[in-house]
Amino acid sequence: MKHQNKKSSPSVVSWILRIFLYAWAAVVILPLFWMLYTSVKERGEFIADRFALPKDIWLANYQTAWMDSSAESSLLRYFGNTVLIVILSTFLLLLFVSATSYALGKYKFAGMKLFETFYFVAMLIPSVLVLIPLWFQLRSLGSSLFGSNSAITDNIITLSLVYAIQSMPVYIFLLVGFVRKINNGFIEAAVMDGANEWQIYTKVILPMIKPILLFVALGNIMNVWNEYTTARTFLESEKNYTISVGIQSIQNAFTYSFDYGALFACLVLSMIPIFILYLLFQKQIQNGTDAGEGIKG
Repeated sequence: MKHQNKKSSPSVVSWILRIFLYAWAAVVILPLFWMLYTSVKERGEFIADRFALPKDIWLANYQTAWMDSSAESSLLRYFGNTVLIVILSTFLLLLFVSATSYALGKYKFAGMKLFETFYFVAMLIPSVLVLIPLWFQLRSLGSSLFGSNSAITDNIITLSLVYAIQSMPVYIFLLVGFVRKINNGFIEAAVMDGANEWQIYTKVILPMIKPILLFVALGNIMNVWNEYTTARTFLESEKNYTISVGIQSIQNAFTYSFDYGALFACLVLSMIPIFILYLLFQKQIQNGTDAGEGIKG
C-alpha cells in the first residue's frame, strides 16, 4: 500500500490569524515609516502635503532638533538627563533586587514569608495609584529638610530611586526563584574556604544569576527610557526633563513655528537608542525568563 504525503492546507483560523498579524504589522510600521520620511521633509513640503514623499532629503531638521535654541532646553539636554537616570536607576535596581533576592532565597528568618507576601502584593498594585501620595510625602519632606517643596521631587536622583523602587517587586518575585535553584554546595564550599557574606554574594551568587540580571537591566532601561507619567509628575524644571517629557515641550515650540520636520526628527532620535538596544540584545530580552536554567543544582 502506498502512502502519499500531502501538505496540509492552512486552516481558516490560520488564515484569519495571518491576516490579523499582517494588519497589525501595517498599523505599526506605516506610522513609523511616515514619521521617518517626514523627519527629512522641508517645512513647506509638509504644509503643502503632509503625506507625500519628500522631494529632497532635508537633514538640517536633525541638527535643529538636536541643538535647537528656540526651546529653553534642547533635546541634547533631555537626552543626557535620561541617560543619567537610566544608568542610576538600573544600578540601584540591580543592587536592591540581587541583594534582596539573595536574602529571601537562601536564608530563613522571622518574617521572611511576610516579606515575600509584601513584594507579591506590591507587584499587583499599579504604581500610578501610589504616585500622588508619594509625591505629597516627598514635597513635605523637602519642605521640612530644605525649606523648598520641590527640593526632593524635582530631582533626577530622586526620580531614579523611585524608578528602581517601583520595579523591585516584580523582579524580586522573578529572581528569588533563580536564587533558590543555586546549589547550596557552592555556598558551603565558599564558607569552608573562608569567604564572608559579601564575598559569597559578589563571587558566588552574582556570577550565577548574571544572565537574569542582564534581562532585568535591559527591561529597566527600556521602561525608564519611555516612561512619562512618573517623570511628568515629579519633574518641574525644564532643565531636568527626560526625553519623554521634554519632547512635549519641544512639540509646543516646533508646532508654533510650523517646523514639523524638526519635530519628527526629535521623535526619530528619541527612538534610536532603544531600537539599537533591542537589535543588540533581542535574544536576551525575548528569552530572559529562561536565563537561569544553567544554575540548577
